[in-house]
Amino acid sequence: MAWNKVKLRNVDERERTQLNLEVETLGKLDHKNIIHFYGTWAHEKDKSADITINFITELCDHTLRECAASPPAGPACQLPQG
Repeated sequence: MAWNKVKLRNVDERERTQLNLEVETLGKLDHKNIIHFYGTWAHEKDKSADITINFITELCDHTLRECAASPPAGPACQLPQG
């Protein structure tokens, strides 16, 4: 498993709602070419407009940047064509 963090600044209520919908959608995806999503939680500091989103996913062998720079042979890092 991998623990990921995304720090967001000045997030308004509309953006929070959209973020929640996207996280909910990610949790429903089940496809061999999409990493598995296990869960998420948000941390707000002092009721400010800043928020940190933490989420747990499966661990991958390669980063997207590594795959794009030099795709290895095999299905572990196949990028879509077209």
